[in-house]
Amino acid sequence: MNKYTTLTKLFIIGLIATLITACGGSSSSYNANGSYTADGEEIILGSTYETCQYGSATHEGHVVDSKTNKGINNVEVSVSGCTVETDSKGFYKLSNIKSVKRAPITFNKDGYYKNSEIIAIEEETNNHLAYSLDPYASWSKSTFSSNEGLEKDNIRISDTTVYTNKETGEKYKGKINTYWYQKDTNSAKGRDALPGNYQGIDSNGIIVNFVSYTFAVVELKDKDNNPLNISAPMTIQLKNVSGTTDQVIPLWYYDYDRAVWVEKGMAQRDEEGIYHGQISHAGTWSLSKPVESEMGIYQGRIVNENDQPMTNVRIKAKGKNWVTQDLSTDENGAFSVYVVPNEKFSLSAYDYNEGYGANFPVMLSAIQSGDVVAE
Repeated sequence: MNKYTTLTKLFIIGLIATLITACGGSSSSYNANGSYTADGEEIILGSTYETCQYGSATHEGHVVDSKTNKGINNVEVSVSGCTVETDSKGFYKLSNIKSVKRAPITFNKDGYYKNSEIIAIEEETNNHLAYSLDPYASWSKSTFSSNEGLEKDNIRISDTTVYTNKETGEKYKGKINTYWYQKDTNSAKGRDALPGNYQGIDSNGIIVNFVSYTFAVVELKDKDNNPLNISAPMTIQLKNVSGTTDQVIPLWYYDYDRAVWVEKGMAQRDEEGIYHGQISHAGTWSLSKPVESEMGIYQGRIVNENDQPMTNVRIKAKGKNWVTQDLSTDENGAFSVYVVPNEKFSLSAYDYNEGYGANFPVMLSAIQSGDVVAE
């Protein structure tokens, strides 16, 4: 029996479920120390480390091109302040690093869209991760002079905007390259490509779950490919948005250091269905709507063919335009995931220990707001 088949069959245990009344809600609040409290438990969003955090854990993985499925060399992989580059076949390994329950990991290479994932790093396991990056070939590019401004395609920048080097803060005048990349999160590929989790810090400082309709990546670079900051907001146009006709939807930017979305601004829908909004800086932005009702909860266990619990397995629940996850099953193989209420969803699993995953082959029934479905 191959690994994929084994893990797929292990999903069967989650099909036999009973309905339980939820105890308390799924409310959460953001704390000043960089964490948030959900159902009474403090959860660390992620920390920015200037130096590598050492420990006894190991993390390894493989990064491939999403178009060719071939390994990518020299990808910069960063987690917990530790950085390594992939080898000629796209493999990497970090040894003697700190174990973290919620570790932001980023992947960065010129010519590819920077991306991020959230993983659990446990001791005494390989903590393996397979990941794919989208090449710039799927991006649209525009070039203009800093004193001209830009009014083309999806981006509008005033001719009075002042540009500064993101690293040094020095003013820049000259040729500027803009890169635009947009994905429809109502498609399975776009949904799975959204960085981080489908939740973020709203304008009131509260952690909320959301559904997403699209996300875009905007990059501004000088002639030497150095990232640039801007002195005034730029306007973006999000076209071909499906799944909603709401007139106003929040905009969120992705904080790669903490691996969390942050609400900042709104986008307005025009008569042609295009959403217009202002953003304060280049980066990754999503058009996403908070889930207003209380989330449902799905619980289950993963066991092997000998009915022994499987630990360190990541479980994801996937709806049409949302994903939630339990980063790691516990010592009993148990997991618990929040789900958007009244929507069917699927489950997928990834075994950090062996580095393989599987998708449960059928959709699971919708869970009502505030209900818990458990084994």
